[in-house]
Amino acid sequence: MPNLRRSLAVVAALSLAAITCGAAQSQTAPADPNNVVQIYVDGLLNGWTFSGWAAKKPETPVDNGMKPVVLSMAGWADFGFKSPTPINLKAYKTLSFAVYLTGHGKQQINVTARLNGKDVSKMKVLQGPKGEWFEIDQDIKEMHVQGDGMVDEFYFKNPDGTALEDWYIDNVQLQ
Repeated sequence: MPNLRRSLAVVAALSLAAITCGAAQSQTAPADPNNVVQIYVDGLLNGWTFSGWAAKKPETPVDNGMKPVVLSMAGWADFGFKSPTPINLKAYKTLSFAVYLTGHGKQQINVTARLNGKDVSKMKVLQGPKGEWFEIDQDIKEMHVQGDGMVDEFYFKNPDGTALEDWYIDNVQLQ
């Protein structure tokens, strides 16, 4: 976890530098390692909002100092991070986030990029170890975003009728 915190500090510094230099407006430029959009890091950032029907508890303090969103997803429930304006994913290389899965049963979560409420990418299946934080760095190219690459939401869905045990998500960003 110390590495995750150190990474967040670097990302925050790079984001501040990008805003100060005016580079933050370059959302349609080619992928650049300094081009970072923070979506949720211990709370919603940069105008992003929540969407979907899953029960959520944002900014829930946990032992490691993080404040993730705790999600309770009934069967077929969904949850999303919605941007105030569409973003061109061609300007980014990865969608990154930290996840903590609890429980014993199947905990499979699908994620997709959306535009105006419609899926515009292939569904990706998220799975990982239970009982520990792990980081996902989803390659944007592997999401196969349709059309011109514009999206306004990242959408997480319980793919079947079985309720999932609570899970946590934090440090969501495009880079």
